[in-house]
Amino acid sequence: MKNIAKLSLIIATSVMANHSSAASTNSGQISFTGSIGASTCLIDGELQGFKTVDFGSLQPSDVPAAGSTPVPFTLTISGDASSCNKDTVSIAFNPNNPNIDKSTGNLKLNGPLPAGNVGIELAAIPSGGGAAAKIRLGGSNGFTNVNITPSMSTSPSGNRSGTANLQAKLVRVDPSIVPTPGSIFSQIDYVLVYQ
Repeated sequence: MKNIAKLSLIIATSVMANHSSAASTNSGQISFTGSIGASTCLIDGELQGFKTVDFGSLQPSDVPAAGSTPVPFTLTISGDASSCNKDTVSIAFNPNNPNIDKSTGNLKLNGPLPAGNVGIELAAIPSGGGAAAKIRLGGSNGFTNVNITPSMSTSPSGNRSGTANLQAKLVRVDPSIVPTPGSIFSQIDYVLVYQ
């Protein structure tokens, strides 16, 4: 039986052009979270996994046609063996998130005064090394697997943990056009699926 818990991933930075004012609107978001099943793991030691990936302050030239320098980040899945009791956990990204550009599988920017001609590409880094593999968001393969192994093998109720090694980079929507200055902000939600 699969067990699902909902989480959120935020990718942001503060690359702002010189603008004196910005329009604002009232908005909100309702998140529904939880899980069904016997297995429940923590994400980075917390019940809900919120992560911020900061690209820092960049120049348009820092986003060439091949993309910016990737920013690595991790999600650590762990818990007591009695509750975090599955060997494999899939991190599945919501294919219906409105921030996904379905044509590229990347994230669109949705913050105030966004940079022009820029998207965000996610990739999974293999645990044994090797080249990062793009996670194409919006499709059935928009997920990455984490193998959960005992970290205290001498105790039957010891802790178990596994790490998803990921990276994000800024990419041009149109490779032939240099990005225009603005903010970098987007979000993608994901769930853990226990197998």
